Amino acid sequence: MRELNLITKTPSDLWCDFLHSFEVEKEKPSHFKLKDKFGTGWMSFERVGFDLKHLFAEFSFNEKTRFVFDPGNEEERYLTIIFCRSNGHGTIHFGIEDQLTFKDWEENKPENDEGEGVIHYVTTKLNEIPEFTIVEGEDCRLDFIFLNKKWLAEILPDKFFETFNIPFVFKSRLSHLIISGSHIDINELFEILKEFHESEIKGAKRLEKLGELYTFLSGFFETIHCLRFDPNSRGKVMPERDLETILGLEKHLRNNVEGETPDLVSLSEKFGMSKTKLCNTFKDFYGASIISYYNIIKLDHAKKVLISKPDSVSDIAHRLSFSNQSYFNRWFKKLSGVSPGEFRRGKRTERVSI
Repeated sequence: MRELNLITKTPSDLWCDFLHSFEVEKEKPSHFKLKDKFGTGWMSFERVGFDLKHLFAEFSFNEKTRFVFDPGNEEERYLTIIFCRSNGHGTIHFGIEDQLTFKDWEENKPENDEGEGVIHYVTTKLNEIPEFTIVEGEDCRLDFIFLNKKWLAEILPDKFFETFNIPFVFKSRLSHLIISGSHIDINELFEILKEFHESEIKGAKRLEKLGELYTFLSGFFETIHCLRFDPNSRGKVMPERDLETILGLEKHLRNNVEGETPDLVSLSEKFGMSKTKLCNTFKDFYGASIISYYNIIKLDHAKKVLISKPDSVSDIAHRLSFSNQSYFNRWFKKLSGVSPGEFRRGKRTERVSI
């Protein structure tokens, strides 16, 4: 078994040890491709924002590899988030207060439970990163996100750091953190961060992406805080297969927000769940019926189109799959209290006033 001994004094020290461990000869590159002797994949280190650094690795090792972290003389400047995503077998959930290492997951994986898994690990101290092992041939993605604690203390609610005085650990086959009625999809974070490594983002585009990133992290921290300190926010427990179905349905509704009102029988057939169970399970989780929820997100989308596009109300009605403008006007006014035209004029007036 290969063993990697990595110093975690600072994010830069950790990156230097990755370079040394994988025999990178070039002087401190920001990214490198794994040599064949180690496996396949690549690793990258990026200063994404002034107060945020990201170490990213996507790989498959040709030998079982253990990561061992040596804290050294740690600088306590960073809050560290680690995501370890793999295609390995097993799903196991632990209580929020359980103190477990990655090794515990390896030894307690249930049999015959396949699927991608995501480990979430958050700590205020780099020297609390536990050892863990990646098996041969496992397709993995490993993310270390380093956030300046002084900066975070200024933007997060008072005493928020108490949430992370004890490391937070959680694993799920789904890439989601769940609280009642909402969820955080970690895949969104992965995709945003990956853009900073794969292309040079500058100017307004970089500011836009940083805004998306910080908005996501704010929701992430709020979700973890609720999971740890507000047991009531965890919502109803449901079988993971049902949860995956409901999350898939919600994504389907958003992807088809410009289409016609969904047919419940067709949705039942598409997602392989009886119509009654699908409707009840969705409402239990999101607090609204499927049709009501669809109307909410469609209205929000319609408002964005009215503000951002110069198209006529008639054209927008057609774009949103309404049979005619009159029907669109009635639908919009019933849900928002004003007609589409009144809404658009009101927003224009607000911009002029500003």
